[in-house]
Amino acid sequence: MGSTPSCIVGIDQPNKMMSQDSSHIILPCDVNINCSSTNKLFSSIETLWFVFNEHSLYNNPINLPAQSYKYSLEGHSLRVRSLHTNDSGVYHCAIVLQGVVHQGAQEIGRGTRLVVRDMPVVWHTLLWFLLVLMALYSLAVVVLIILKKSGQDITICRGTRTKCDEKNTVTKTKRAQFRAVVQELYGRKNAQNPKRSSQTTVG
Repeated sequence: MGSTPSCIVGIDQPNKMMSQDSSHIILPCDVNINCSSTNKLFSSIETLWFVFNEHSLYNNPINLPAQSYKYSLEGHSLRVRSLHTNDSGVYHCAIVLQGVVHQGAQEIGRGTRLVVRDMPVVWHTLLWFLLVLMALYSLAVVVLIILKKSGQDITICRGTRTKCDEKNTVTKTKRAQFRAVVQELYGRKNAQNPKRSSQTTVG
């Protein structure tokens, strides 16, 4: 009399994983199913996850449909979003072969210990510094645009103070020369039209 066909489930999980607060992580669950028959002996595979941490005295089943904002399956692996230090614990992957009841058709992994650490203070400080720096940069750009549209003359000098002063001096000299040329042209025009010049003076 031959033995009854059966399937054996094997689960492999990493012993420990670490992550930072406010990030996300995928807890791997590698499943291997060996059946003594070439025919399919089960109707479907159900994947369950349990967590054991300091907030519970036993393995709590994770309600994946009700907590889809926090947990989701990727194959048999578990994705955990928006990690918090309270998420630290031991996560067990479990596999159930639907449609069969023999021994070995249900298996639970040894578990993965997840350690979630707080983000270091230096990262918080650096993040705030970058945000302030971006805000100041944006404000400077807005001010420059406003001044440009209002017709203000903005001179931006790069390099040493001496070069900047030289650039400003050249700019002032060119302006003075331009004014002198305009005044000379205006004077010549008045000399050619003395009548218009006298009317302008009388008025």
